[in-house]
Amino acid sequence: MVWANRPNEPYRLAEGISVQGLTRQLLRNDASGMGNGDYPVPAQAVFYGPPPADLRTSLTAKGFTTSIPERPSFTLPDPGSTAVLNGRGPDDCWMSVDRYDRTAVLHPWLGLSDDQRRAVRDGSAVLLDVTVVCGV
Repeated sequence: MVWANRPNEPYRLAEGISVQGLTRQLLRNDASGMGNGDYPVPAQAVFYGPPPADLRTSLTAKGFTTSIPERPSFTLPDPGSTAVLNGRGPDDCWMSVDRYDRTAVLHPWLGLSDDQRRAVRDGSAVLLDVTVVCGV
């Protein structure tokens, strides 16, 4: 795959991801990630809302096959977040889904209101961070 011909593929795939019952809080190219001349810049979609009963059945990601990590792992660079789902997609693309827990750093760029921050802190709402990367 020549990624120079499809530099927006991660963003296009992330744009098509949804989580039933949650609203998309953010969709962006994650320029802080691994993107360089050889691979496209990763994309990030963040969802907010009540915790889904079953994330695998609530998440729609066309073309991706999802799996639950054998052991959820602590995710850097976001202390307080946990990897909860992985997915393999088309054209050597993959996604990871991290859940921001009550103690997570809720960065200003997430655009959360004070009420949304309180809801994540008290557990009545969840923040899911979906990152899509291709060719890595």
